[in-house]
Amino acid sequence: MSKDIFSTVLDELKEEFVVNSKGMSLYSKNILNSLVDNKAEEYKIHKIKPTDEEIKKEMNTFFEVIADTIIKSREYKDKIYKKSYDKLKALVDEGKDFKYIITEIYSDEPFLNDIFIRLVEDKEGVAITSAKQLQELTGCTEIYGDWEERGDNKPTKKEAQENALKEMEDIFIQGMYNRYFTTIEDMLEAGVKYKDFLLLNPKDFNLPEQWGGTLAENKEEVILWTIGFTYLVGEPAGLMMLPSLRAVAEDIEAPYSVLMKCYKIHNK
Repeated sequence: MSKDIFSTVLDELKEEFVVNSKGMSLYSKNILNSLVDNKAEEYKIHKIKPTDEEIKKEMNTFFEVIADTIIKSREYKDKIYKKSYDKLKALVDEGKDFKYIITEIYSDEPFLNDIFIRLVEDKEGVAITSAKQLQELTGCTEIYGDWEERGDNKPTKKEAQENALKEMEDIFIQGMYNRYFTTIEDMLEAGVKYKDFLLLNPKDFNLPEQWGGTLAENKEEVILWTIGFTYLVGEPAGLMMLPSLRAVAEDIEAPYSVLMKCYKIHNK
């Protein structure tokens, strides 16, 4: 997605989640109140009387935590997906072809790659199950890139074809990964237990057992990262706002060892 569109989406969500015309959003206030209450309790228990400078430093930390927590929240991710989809679909509706649309997404953002695939599926009325199929439907058989801006020689036709194939493979993996990851998140949000979402496999999303280029690169890592994001395991606010690892393990009926692995992967 172009910087202009991407920045617009982020600015709109910043206004909604972090600040608004009346100051802090309710979402931010709730997080801040929880952080302040827990810190006040800590001061009380340990009989600490913080200086003005220490309080100011704590508040700066709290605002960093708020921003980090919001960006990783499911509500935020759902809204950035919808807003981004709407803006990219508008380009398709204007008559832009997929060779153009592909230049409007950031390849390292899985949800944008998911949207790109979804737009192709919506237009063609088919489910895409491979990078080859994606390439055939989009007609993206040659990608020359920004060779002029870099001051490089123009790629040969063969190099452009190789670039296009690699780009399609990367988009496909990123997009399918996003669908796998968010499906596990949905299951966790719905209260599905560990033994049940273990039944979901990468092949159900046209992924190999092991892949590359994403945050998680196999089934176990996807599960550990999704549990971590859902329960904010390892987040700065985690120890103050959320239940213990044992409580999380009990909630999803997972072995405690799974939560230990989850904590380690989020804090390595």
